[in-house]
Formats: sequence, C-alpha cells, structure tokens
Amino acid sequence: MKLLHLSFIIAMGLILIVPSSQAASDLERKLIDSIAIKEKEAINLVENAIDFYMHNGLTDSLKAFSDPKGAFCKKYAYGYEGINIATTEGVLLSSCKYPGLVGHNIMGWTTPDGKLINQIIFKEAKENSYGALIGENITNHNPATGKPSGYRHFARKIGNLVFFAHIYDSARLHKEMFPSEDVKKAQDPHAKLQLF
Repeated sequence: MKLLHLSFIIAMGLILIVPSSQAASDLERKLIDSIAIKEKEAINLVENAIDFYMHNGLTDSLKAFSDPKGAFCKKYAYGYEGINIATTEGVLLSSCKYPGLVGHNIMGWTTPDGKLINQIIFKEAKENSYGALIGENITNHNPATGKPSGYRHFARKIGNLVFFAHIYDSARLHKEMFPSEDVKKAQDPHAKLQLF
C-alpha cells in the first residue's frame, strides 16, 4: 500500500492540504496568483476611485460609483462588488453591493463570526495613509457562492472619506459580469464560467 505524502500550503491565511507532487506546486502557484490578482485589482479599484474623486468631486463620483453598469461596479469578476465610500464616522455614501444602506451608519455591522468589520477597516485606513490591506481572518456572506467565505479588504482614507473594496478568497477568476449574473452562474452547477 502506497503512502500518500501531503504538503501544506499556507497563503494569506488559507491552509490547504494537497498531495505532494507537481500538481501541488501548480495548485500553490495558482492559489497565490489568484490571491495576488484579486488584491492587486482591489487596490487598483480603490486608487482609481480616489483619482476619479480628486478630478471630479464628490457629487459626480458618487453618481459614478453607484452606477451598477459603470466601471466601478463591474469589477466584481475578481471577487469584490466594487468600490464603497463612507465617511470616517461610518455613514455609507456609495455601495454597489448594498445601495439600500446608503445614508446609514455601518460602524456597528458585524460579520457572521461576530467581528465589527467596518470598525476594523476604518481603524486600519486611518492609521495607514497609503492604504491598508486588511487581512484579518474574517468570514462573511459571499455573494458569488451564497455561502460564508473568508475575505479581506483594501481601504484608504482621503480627507474625511474612506474608500474600500472587498476581496473574497473563494471567488473564482472569470471574465467580468454583473453580480446578479455571477450569483446565478455560481449557484448553477451546470453553468460554465469563462476562465482566463
């Protein structure tokens, strides 16, 4: 009887047990590449939103950031819903995922594991002027899978505003689509996502 050797892959708080082999190193590379791509895209989304805000002002920015067919909401393909803007006091000004919460204070929002996620995000953003990649072990409802999954954020404070984007660990890489299409495809076991 052959013994199966196992390797542990640790990447950004994820632990996977996979068979030791070339397949394991390929899986490790793909996992790390996927996480790196999602993080880079979330950072770029936040930085582009800040640049847009600096050139166009708050009124035009909020209109652009809230457009479900606009460039700031279509970035869902990499595991986040788009750009979110809130005041440093926690009043949500723009959200692709939760437009119904705009105007409400989100500082008391807890995740399924009981963490006050927005307090964590805002604290990190205030302490890191160039932005903060918040990688705490946080679980929340993943809109693409309909199940709880780990996620991180990139957040940056500009004046009295906090710009942030979610990065879901288990979201698959695929071409851009709107969240409603993504949810339908993720929940349909026969649907095929267009992989890069």
